[in-house]
Amino acid sequence: MEKHLRRQLVFVHIPKTAGLSLHAALENIYGKESTLRIGNDDDLKRLRQMPDNQVIDKAFLSGHFFYRDIKNRCRPDAILISILRDPIRRILSNYNYITNWDKHPLYEQTIRQSFSEHVNANKNFFRGLCCRQLSDVPKADAAIEVIKSRYALVGTSNHLPAFVDALGRLVGQNIVQERTNVSLGQGPNIDLSSDLCQSLLEITEEDRKLFNYLNALPNGLFEGSAREAGTGLEAGSTPDAGSAASN
Repeated sequence: MEKHLRRQLVFVHIPKTAGLSLHAALENIYGKESTLRIGNDDDLKRLRQMPDNQVIDKAFLSGHFFYRDIKNRCRPDAILISILRDPIRRILSNYNYITNWDKHPLYEQTIRQSFSEHVNANKNFFRGLCCRQLSDVPKADAAIEVIKSRYALVGTSNHLPAFVDALGRLVGQNIVQERTNVSLGQGPNIDLSSDLCQSLLEITEEDRKLFNYLNALPNGLFEGSAREAGTGLEAGSTPDAGSAASN
């Protein structure tokens, strides 16, 4: 059945936060023809080559873009959502994911690295990554202000069922959670040490502040004023079930 959506939904997908399966659930609701997925570096390059103020004519935008990539390319009343995971666990999960999937574009590079080498090689990229992806600023306090002013729903993986329930209410659909596309195992060389732990604490300091702020909210959810304008579906649309899971 054709679905008519009033407002554009934008999912800022931080890697390894259950995002791909949430995307699949939402794509099932909005429809493939009305969805734009930014899933790899080529997709992101094409997005960034678009004129900065060219509004994307899709009902659902999703992917590993940053807030700066989308803030002027989505509709003015777009609903922005995201989900965070404990930053240190997320970095470890991403390493495990890359090194257990030989089709990943970073596999050949990463499989030769121990976990500590991987962290040190990407230290500047990891520092404040979640804050930057959600707000274009590396500091938690400033990122929280952007979230408060621009996002409709931001949750944490610690409270994933509550996030999925709130997202279902937001789009007027029942989202059924299933577990798919998870890391296949532990990476080849997890060489934890006190130095590595200290380094992880330092580079994730601002992201942990943001995560802890969200995680301390009721049900680990920030629900902003953008959600008050109503659900995404017009009256008369029929609810469909989707699927969501960890990735």
